[in-house]
Amino acid sequence: MAIVSTLLSHPLFKDFRIAAGAGGLHNDVHSTGYFEWEEDLDIVKNFRRGEFVVTTLYAAKDDVEFAKKCLKLLINNQVAAIAIKDLYYEDLPDEVKSYADQHHVPILFFSDLYVDDIIVAIRNELSDNLHTTLSNSIFHTLIFDRSQNALEKEVLLRKINAFFYADTVFAAYISKKTDTTVISPAAMSDYNKIMEELRDAIPLQLQGTAFVHSFAAYKRGMFLISTCNTSNPAVAEAFQETLEGDFFSQELFKNYQVGLGSPIHGFTDISNLLLEAIFANTSCTIDEKSCCRFSNIGSDALFFANCFTPYYVKYYEDILNALSSTESSSSALIDTLLNFVHNSGNIEMTAKAMFQHKNTIRYRMNKISTLLSIDNDIELYSNMYIFSRLYHSRKYLDVFFEV
Repeated sequence: MAIVSTLLSHPLFKDFRIAAGAGGLHNDVHSTGYFEWEEDLDIVKNFRRGEFVVTTLYAAKDDVEFAKKCLKLLINNQVAAIAIKDLYYEDLPDEVKSYADQHHVPILFFSDLYVDDIIVAIRNELSDNLHTTLSNSIFHTLIFDRSQNALEKEVLLRKINAFFYADTVFAAYISKKTDTTVISPAAMSDYNKIMEELRDAIPLQLQGTAFVHSFAAYKRGMFLISTCNTSNPAVAEAFQETLEGDFFSQELFKNYQVGLGSPIHGFTDISNLLLEAIFANTSCTIDEKSCCRFSNIGSDALFFANCFTPYYVKYYEDILNALSSTESSSSALIDTLLNFVHNSGNIEMTAKAMFQHKNTIRYRMNKISTLLSIDNDIELYSNMYIFSRLYHSRKYLDVFFEV
């Protein structure tokens, strides 16, 4: 499934004109159809909710009243949008426009395209619900190509949705803990379900401010990109609280983690915003939280941003190699380290979690201290904590930073 605004972002539709129903630009598009000759009952029967209807209004070319009736019937059927080739009509009566506005069904006009080309383009777009290939390419460039200027970033992002506002931009990254590689076709249906549920509920207006949203797959999850037409920080905070409290806390998200980046103004810092959402998602995945903001992930912000730099890689591998130097116990030492950190440095809780005696855990901790050549507890615990965050995060971040 796609949405109307996403389809209109396609270069083929760049000259489409919105005549009415702009409030329906986020309507889901399930299919596409061609209306040309149908009578009243045929319209009711043949055109379904969510259909992107293309027409010339040939059947009503000499009868404006019949044209009005046909368009109202299509609107009553809750079609996603109506695109009219301006062969016979270049505008519509205010009565029809008002009806489209009230029912949130966009009416569009176009001139030079062939109807068949439009239908084929829409069907092609619908064949990949979350636009995986396109969006993966766009987000990878936005995040990792630091040579881009603000305008180039904006052009790229508007390929996701041409109607994005530039005043304030938000990003949430949504993923399942079990998804550590690129989303499989089987898992994609679950993400589409999330997308459909949220589209029906996520606000398009908040405190008198208009919002535009788009979902797009990227690597092991999907982004929700939201924008609004104000730079007011109070509105931005209210929107994030709405996401956390009303949406991402729903039962629907019980098996998902959501990371929220810090809102930005304009598109210059979009690279950082997207990475922040990914890092926040990774942090709450490790900690088994449902949702968290980048501003609340503490030292993880530093660790994750640098975990694939040469110095951090060497640091991580040096500890891993040190703990693996005793082959018979390397796995047990690493598991003990990770469990010790997870249980906040509590020997008893670590022993219980690993079904071991407390003295066994103490022995292994002494062994770790010796192998790392650290005899200061604070220094030892700090190094174990950093190692554990890098160890757990690499499983989720590898897919983003792979060469």
